[in-house]
Amino acid sequence: MDMICNMALTSWAKLNTVISILTEEQLYEMLAHEQLTGHRLDIMVRIQQRLNALEGERKINELKERFAK
Repeated sequence: MDMICNMALTSWAKLNTVISILTEEQLYEMLAHEQLTGHRLDIMVRIQQRLNALEGERKINELKERFAK
C-alpha cells in the first residue's frame, strides 16, 4: 500500500480528502488492509461505497463503448 493510502486510513478527514482520486486497485488494497488490521467497520463501508461507485461508472462506460451508435 502506498503512502497516500496509509495516510488516508489515519482519519476520516484524510480519507474523505483523497478517496475521490484513488484507483480501484488502491481502494481494494486499503479495504484488505483495514480488514486485516483496523476492523473499523465505518471505514470499510466508506471504501466499499467508493468501490461500488467506481465499478458502476466503469461498467456503464463499457456498455456505452460496446453499444455506441
